[in-house]
Amino acid sequence: MVKKPQYTSAAVRSVFCLDGVENYDFKGRLYIGMEKQGYAVSCMADFVKILENVFDYCNFPQASHEIRSFFGVKRNNDEKRMAFMEEKKIASQPEPKGDKATFIVQVQFRQNATWQGTVQWVEKGVTQRFRSELELMKLMGEASETDELASWKS
Repeated sequence: MVKKPQYTSAAVRSVFCLDGVENYDFKGRLYIGMEKQGYAVSCMADFVKILENVFDYCNFPQASHEIRSFFGVKRNNDEKRMAFMEEKKIASQPEPKGDKATFIVQVQFRQNATWQGTVQWVEKGVTQRFRSELELMKLMGEASETDELASWKS
């Protein structure tokens, strides 16, 4: 039996470099803590999909919900996931920094089919908790529009 390695929260800590916003959608680069590799993000769906793939691979944080099937057979989409990840790969950077903003995202839980954790706005040095992917996107969106810390104050 092959034993799968144990991962910690540092392994899935990610740095999102926001380079631009176009039609209310983020564009940038995502660097995952356990890898030296970066990923191109052309929309927020890419951001979510890349991180979900990493979380599923590491089984950390564990998902509270699993994909179900009426046929009793789990679909194995590992090949599709790996192809998607390969397509999005970019060169690594020692100190990644976004053109508009840089965020350190630490997802601690995946409960109720969404994420909970903390996001740090690196340029301002403030950290905020989020209770869902939507709230995370809202915080990053507000940071990209203005230098105000309205939603970022506890």
